[in-house]
Amino acid sequence: MKLVNRCFMMKNCWSKLWVQVLRDKYKCGNDPIPVIKKKSISSNIWKGICDAWSSVQPFIAWNVGDGKQVQIWMDRWLPS
Repeated sequence: MKLVNRCFMMKNCWSKLWVQVLRDKYKCGNDPIPVIKKKSISSNIWKGICDAWSSVQPFIAWNVGDGKQVQIWMDRWLPS
């Protein structure tokens, strides 16, 4: 059950509505790869997402796609 719950938390990292609501509530920024920080006063869903984030983050990649949203001078091209 613990593994199943972790999978659901990982899925919550990508649901569009949850992403917007939680990014705004916990101030994660608007970068394509958000900064996720666990806070002492957080909802259970946010704590679960924070715990699952370390399993999700290594598989995130930024894609250029069709290039319409690329801002060559403003976008970060390297993780560091």
